[in-house]
Parts: sequence; structure tokens; C-alpha cells
Amino acid sequence: MAPVGAKDLMDLLRPWVPAKAQEAFQTGQDVEFSHLDPALPCRVRLGLYHDANGPSASLRVIPRQVPEAAVLGLSEPVRRLACLSQGLVLFTGPLGSGKTTTLSSLLDLAIRSRKDFVVSIHDAIEFELGGSGNGLVRQREVGREGRRQHQALRAALRQAPDLLVVDELRDPEAIDLVLQAAHAGLVVFAVLRTTSLVDTLAFLVDGFPRERQPVVRARLAGCLKAIVGHTLLRRPSGGRSAALETLFNTPAIADLIREDKLEQVPAAMRQGRYGQVPHNEALLQLIRNGGVEPMEAYLRCQDRESFIAACKKAGIEFDPRREGQITTDV
Repeated sequence: MAPVGAKDLMDLLRPWVPAKAQEAFQTGQDVEFSHLDPALPCRVRLGLYHDANGPSASLRVIPRQVPEAAVLGLSEPVRRLACLSQGLVLFTGPLGSGKTTTLSSLLDLAIRSRKDFVVSIHDAIEFELGGSGNGLVRQREVGREGRRQHQALRAALRQAPDLLVVDELRDPEAIDLVLQAAHAGLVVFAVLRTTSLVDTLAFLVDGFPRERQPVVRARLAGCLKAIVGHTLLRRPSGGRSAALETLFNTPAIADLIREDKLEQVPAAMRQGRYGQVPHNEALLQLIRNGGVEPMEAYLRCQDRESFIAACKKAGIEFDPRREGQITTDV
């Protein structure tokens, strides 16, 4: 198939592009939005951007049906997050790791079981929510409306939701609004594109001026309920499985956040209470269930030396050198 030229590309996609997104793109901005056509069995998430060759686009196909928690293999402690009455839950991981899928599945649980008013803010809507639940859902698309994220958040908070959802937190102003909302008693589900729990906690604080950081840490320590970190791995039979590193806030962890001792949080998690699942344990669970091969988990782990030690302790025979993966970590 021959490459599609810039003019042909824009002619092809123009009927799908909202007017405000077209205006922003024509001024040189990158834009994201989603398109739902009744004739299609799916939703399409589109990104328009400029590169050295001119206008370009990325398209991602999203199934219409929200995956059920049981299908995703979400643990009971994670499922119970759908029952929270207040506080902040973060869904983290690199691009395409399943963050939005897990969030949407828990939201679907909450909407079906509660009569809450839910407002969600998205760069581009992936899953349509609320079709058959008890709750009232309003989904807003920043790319389609031409707003900045913090502007959309302020507008959403004026609607007085019970549950606020933010597709991806990026800047201190939006983080500040989310922390204020969770501290004030709302349930807030938010996505962050971070790769470890410590990086997540640091990201939430480090963007603020140094003199404000103690206040931000105190607010975060007080309102954080959980962090669900995602790592996507290849299955031996095809497809992918997600390893979910799960942190539940405890008095001890809250103290570490408040005192800026984030490097000690993983050790506090490894005590294994309150449903904590460290990253290595999440990987080992997939290996035990036959969901992934040890080498695939090794390549995706955060600390290779500690992962090999965890394998030995769990009775999993694995040597990366024997498997053909020579590194300087071991």
C-alpha cells in the first residue's frame, strides 16, 4: 500500500475532526480526540500531529464494550476501589499499558452499583460509560472542546460531581485541583504516565515551587488511597497480560510521603499487608499462572538483580545468562 500524502490524509479525516480541533491543528498544535460512528463496531482514537514530513495522524481502535473486572483479572482489593466514598486513586504506567482499561472497568463497576454523579475529563474518550448503570455520567473531551486541562477541570468541579475522572494528569495546576478535590471529599480517579511508584509520587510533588512542596506532600499523604501501576507483557500464546503493582496508602506510607522519604516506600510495601503487591510480586504471579515466561518478566522488571533474587526465593528456576540474555546487572 502506497503512503498517503498529507493532502489526501486531511481530506480523508476531515469529516471526523471537530471544528475546534481543526482550528488548533491549523495553528500548529497537536490534537487528540475520538470518533464514534454508529456504522462501526468500535470507537477510533485519533491523534493529529506535525512532523518533518508534514501533517500526520495516528489511529487507535478501541472496543465499545468496557472489559469486565473478572476478565481483566483484577484482584478483590483493586475491585473494592470502586466502592470508595472519598480520596484519590492513581492509575499509572507507560503509554499503551492498560491504564485506561483498568480505570474504565472500575468505573463501570462503580456506575452499576452506585447512584453517583460522575464527570470525566479526557484528551480523547476511549470507552463510553454509563449506558446501563445507576449513576449519571458526563464525559468531556478536552481535544474536542478546545480547552486546556485545568480549564476543563475547573468547569467539571463547578458541576459538583461525586466522582471525578481525569484521563492524564500533566501539569501542576491540574494536579493541584485534583488534590484539592480529593482532600475536600470527592472520589478522584486519575491517570499518570509514570513507570514506578516512586516516580509517580515524586512527579506529583516536584512540579511545584520548593516552598509549596511540604503542603503538597501533606495533602497527597492525606488523600491518596491507592496507586495501581501497569506493566504490559507478552503472553507465550499471543496477546498481552498486565502486571499490576498495587500500593494502598497506610499510616506508615503516608508518613513517608509527608516526610519526603519516598525511597523507603517500596520497602514498606514489601511487608505485604493491606493488599500491597510490589512490582516483582506482580510479575511472579503472572509467571506462576503461566501468563508470561520468566525472560519476558525479566526484561520488563524495574530492578533485575532483585527480580532474580525474588525468582530464587519463589522456587522459580531462571538464569538470564542461560536464557541468552547477558547483562551487567547480574
